Amino acid sequence: MITHPSFNDNSNGIANHRLRQIFKGVVGAIDGTLIHACIPLDKQVPYRACGRGECFQNVMAICDFDMVFKYVVVGWEGTTHDSRILTETIRDPNHNFPMP
Repeated sequence: MITHPSFNDNSNGIANHRLRQIFKGVVGAIDGTLIHACIPLDKQVPYRACGRGECFQNVMAICDFDMVFKYVVVGWEGTTHDSRILTETIRDPNHNFPMP
């Protein structure tokens, strides 16, 4: 289950760690990954990765420094670039992207 993020929690994370001095104001890390997906035959083309027959979906996730997922976006075609997913997610108010 994925819940909406809260940036007002009391977790310490890296609060006392030396990295907190370097990453002031940072609430987490964002990254994308490809996950194998079962796609209907008539919709497979954009989900194919590198010309192989396998289909993938691109997933973007945000974790806090306690390695807890704070936000996840799934379902993008495997050929979609990470920067496009981030840009479109921020622009669309329906995604409720957590802007601290």
